[in-house]
Amino acid sequence: MSESFLDLESWPEGIAAARIPANNNTRAMEAFIGPAISATTTAQPVSPAERDIYIIPASATGTNWATFTEGDVAIFFDATWTAFSAFEGLRKTVLDEGADGENWQYLAGVWAVEAGGGGGSGDV
Repeated sequence: MSESFLDLESWPEGIAAARIPANNNTRAMEAFIGPAISATTTAQPVSPAERDIYIIPASATGTNWATFTEGDVAIFFDATWTAFSAFEGLRKTVLDEGADGENWQYLAGVWAVEAGGGGGSGDV
């Protein structure tokens, strides 16, 4: 299978378990489109809600989070954490930053608050 910059999978026609890459693509799209709860929480949440999204910070802890790479976008989906590599230019609203959240962008391998700041109700 090949992957795109969005971590979306493609599969040959006639594959017996097409639902597996299709479900993985759904997870990736939700992780990349939805706002992140936090980009600074280091401890893996004990009781996350379905579809909670976080940006994995340095020194993350927890059974799953400790295995993820700093900067990954993690989503709790179907009772498990899945992480996806951020891609150049990805923008996300981080909800626990600022009054209405802050817009962050992934550039040159680093997440940072976008110049001009400002919050929003969703991704840019």
